[in-house]
Amino acid sequence: MSAIVTAGELAVALDQKIEAIVMNEYQRLNSNTWWPWVAKRRSSQTREERIHWLLNTAKIERPNASHGGGQAIFEELVSLYTEFENENAVAGLKLKKEQLEDLFNGIPGGEAMAIAAAWARDIGQ
Repeated sequence: MSAIVTAGELAVALDQKIEAIVMNEYQRLNSNTWWPWVAKRRSSQTREERIHWLLNTAKIERPNASHGGGQAIFEELVSLYTEFENENAVAGLKLKKEQLEDLFNGIPGGEAMAIAAAWARDIGQ
């Protein structure tokens, strides 16, 4: 008894495989990054974001003659900020119906699966 595979089932299977490949590639690329040790991940709340930093410049110094004897030394408060605008990004893959329906190496829709897998790996980089 042979199993009949519909184009809809192939599309669902293809989508699941693409999602798995993209996630695996993303995790592989992120495994050796340095930025998680120096940065904090935060979700964006609006289209435009402004992030402020207050830099710690406080220090205790010994009063000396170069600063006028017993005078206290006053530091300025140092702050930095950066602004960025979130942008949308999209990518799409066009496959022919025949690629989903034809046999490729004995697998129904195998050519589409191979093309989509390569595309998913490339887009994940």
